[in-house]
Amino acid sequence: DIQAVLGVSPKTITTVCTVAVLHGWLDLAAELPDEETVDAAIAALKAEKAALKGNKTPQVSLVEPYRDQVIEWAYNGMEAKTIWTPPARPRA
Repeated sequence: DIQAVLGVSPKTITTVCTVAVLHGWLDLAAELPDEETVDAAIAALKAEKAALKGNKTPQVSLVEPYRDQVIEWAYNGMEAKTIWTPPARPRA
């Protein structure tokens, strides 16, 4: 088990493998990079992931098209469980 031998987390192993694949370091003909190059590549990947994480588009609620109806039901005292229970489907 690589994780136990190296004493690192699975996430670290995945990150290093991802960087190695992206840079072609696993190719048998490729020259292995020095530690500074690997560290810089890992830092760049982490920065890119962090930037992408901050740019997520908020997901629109699937209930949004029914917003007015749900508000009306709640205002009229209908319980949340009843509102969220799907209607019975007719049997074929």
